[in-house]
Amino acid sequence: MIMQANIVKIFIINWCLVVMSLTTKASAPKTFFKADSLFRQNAYAEALKYYEAELNSSSSETSPAVLLKVAFIAERFGDIPKAIFYLSKYNQIFPSTLASSKIGELAENEGYWGYQKNDLTNILTFMAAYYFYIIMAFVLVGFGMFYILYSKFSNNQRFLKRHSVILLLYLAGLIFIVNSPLGVRNVIVKSSVAELRSEPSSASQPLQSVHAGDKLDYLGKVDIWNRVKVEGEVYFINQNNCWELE
Repeated sequence: MIMQANIVKIFIINWCLVVMSLTTKASAPKTFFKADSLFRQNAYAEALKYYEAELNSSSSETSPAVLLKVAFIAERFGDIPKAIFYLSKYNQIFPSTLASSKIGELAENEGYWGYQKNDLTNILTFMAAYYFYIIMAFVLVGFGMFYILYSKFSNNQRFLKRHSVILLLYLAGLIFIVNSPLGVRNVIVKSSVAELRSEPSSASQPLQSVHAGDKLDYLGKVDIWNRVKVEGEVYFINQNNCWELE
């Protein structure tokens, strides 16, 4: 009887936890349902208010589909910096060459700074988009190489010099893939004009101006100031003047 009572208690406790988790998660989508309904009716301005209110809620999980919808609405209304910001957030969750191309296209059309690409950024974008498949390919190749080496050692066969070179190249490629800076953080300026300062203080003399839509490399935070890098120089910009990309 005691064992049965304990089982019943455990069942009741687990059931209460499940119900509580469902009720806490169920409240969040209601806003999205309302926003989606307005979006389907082409009431984009009202839908945007609901979407952003929910996205800014700390209790809400970011939905990739919602990020795309908000980016679409922002671009439709001509708010290109906001469109780029939400596309960039989407691209962080689901890295995509298409999303990266769209961001680059919008930035180039508007003349925004910080989106220039080179061969390295193109490679990193490709790696971010197909990271899982690249890692799986390396794992499969690694298993194949291990099998070959094991067979050679088992049969007392000679380990050729070219095998050592191939193994070193494989390890170097694996180290590069695993440690590649796919998660470089940026901020996107949202104010029409924002000042870059040499020190994290309003009393510091402004050294340079940036504009809405410009993308800056994020280095950290000091109080309410974001530490950023622009053309190799380190500056500080008020966090209220930009969006942070994690």
